[in-house]
Amino acid sequence: MSLVALWGAVTIAGVLAAILLRRLSPLAALVLIPVLTSLASGFGLRTSGFIISGIQSMASVISMFVFAILFFGVLTDGGMLNPLIHWILRIVGKSPIRIVPGTFLLALLIHLDGSGAVVFLITMPALLPLYDEVGIDRRILACAASLAAGVNFLPWTGPTIRAAASLHVSTISLFRPLLPVQIVGLLFALGICTWLGYREGRRLGRVENGTMIHAPVSTPPRSSVRFAINVALTLVVLAAAVTGKVEPAVCFMVGTVVALIVNVPNAERQRIQIEAHAKAAITMTAILCAAGASPASSKERGCSRPWRLPACISFPPVSELISRSCWRSWPCRLALSSIPTPSTSACFL
Repeated sequence: MSLVALWGAVTIAGVLAAILLRRLSPLAALVLIPVLTSLASGFGLRTSGFIISGIQSMASVISMFVFAILFFGVLTDGGMLNPLIHWILRIVGKSPIRIVPGTFLLALLIHLDGSGAVVFLITMPALLPLYDEVGIDRRILACAASLAAGVNFLPWTGPTIRAAASLHVSTISLFRPLLPVQIVGLLFALGICTWLGYREGRRLGRVENGTMIHAPVSTPPRSSVRFAINVALTLVVLAAAVTGKVEPAVCFMVGTVVALIVNVPNAERQRIQIEAHAKAAITMTAILCAAGASPASSKERGCSRPWRLPACISFPPVSELISRSCWRSWPCRLALSSIPTPSTSACFL
C-alpha cells in the first residue's frame, strides 16, 4: 500500500469514526479531518485549491437543492396540497383498509419536496384525529408515513444528492437507473400498508365500514385558478427535470420565480417566504459543500482510487477473488452495513 493510499484510508476511517461515535457533526467531520490529513501528508496550502475544486464540481447540485426547497416550500405554503389532502381524507372514510394505504399515498405526495420533516408535520396533524376516532394503532400512522418518506427517493432529496456528490455524477444520471427499483419499492410499501390496514380492520371489525367523513383539518378556501396553475407548474418542472431536457437547477430556479409571482405577488412577502425556507436550504448546502470538498481533496491528491480498495491494488489475486465471489452480493452487503449508521452522511463515504 502506498503512503498516499494510507493517508486516504486514515481520512475515511477518521471521518467515519467521528460521525458514528458522534464526536463531531457530519459537517465538522467532513471538513476538518480531510483538511488535517491533507496538511499532515505534505500538501500544505494546495489543500485550499483542492477544496475549491470540489465545491465547484458541486455547484449545479447545490443550486438544484436550494431552489427545489424554495420551490416546493412556496407551493406548499400557497395551499397546493390542501385540496389533495382533503380529497384523500374524503376517499378513505372510516375503513382501516383504506385509511392506512391512504396515509401512505398522502405522505408520498407531501414528500415531493424532499423533506422528511414536512411529511410528518403535515401528515400527523391531518390524520391523527381520524386514527383516534376509528381506533387504529397510532404506531401504524408513523409506520405508513415513514415508509413513504423512506422509499420515495427523488433527484432533489438528500440521500440522492449526497450519493451523487460522493460519486461525482449528476443526480439525474443516478436517478434514472433507480426508477424501476423505486417503483418496486413503492408497490411493496403500499402492499405492506394495505396488509396493516386489513389487519387493523379485522381487529376492529370494521373492514366493510365505508362511512365517509370530512377532513379533520380546515383551511381557508384557495383560488381554483391558482391551484390549477400550481399543479401545472409542478408537472412541467418535474417532467423537465426528470427527463433531463433542461438542467434540474435551471428548472427549479425558474419554477421558484414563477411560483413566487403566482402565489406571493407582493415583493416584501416574497422575501419573507424565501427567508422562511432558507434555514433548511442553508443547512443541507453546507453539508453538500463539505461532502463535495472532502472526496475532491483526496482525488486531487491522487489517493481517490487507492484508498477505496488498497488491498486489491497491492494484491491482485484478492481483487480477482472479490470480483468472482462477492461482486453480485456486494450492493446488498453495503446496504446492510449502512443501516445502523446514525447519520446518512456517513453512508456515502
